[in-house]
Amino acid sequence: MNGEVKNSRRFPRIRSERSIRVSRLDPEGLMGLSSTRVLGLGGCMFFHPESLGAGTLVGLEIDAGQGGTVVTTARVVYEFFRGSDGYEVGVEFLDLGPRESGLLQRLLASGG
Repeated sequence: MNGEVKNSRRFPRIRSERSIRVSRLDPEGLMGLSSTRVLGLGGCMFFHPESLGAGTLVGLEIDAGQGGTVVTTARVVYEFFRGSDGYEVGVEFLDLGPRESGLLQRLLASGG
């Protein structure tokens, strides 16, 4: 090996703090406001005050600035308890439409 590190992600991600509304898609309907920390075309990472549970489906509304709001469904891929910060949650987007993909691409191109 020549010391190169290979990035195995399908989608590049950037650090980006965007307001996000999170709601569980189950009868409990747990909802919370937060902000993204990392954002990409395939998913995002944010902190949430309560455990959502790996595999849980959530509805997301991500503020895309003047371009509008990205509304999508996602699956919780991981979560880690981070003490007073709550839970670090990583999600995979499941149903990005062309409009939402375009909004995310513009955010990523502008650096978030």
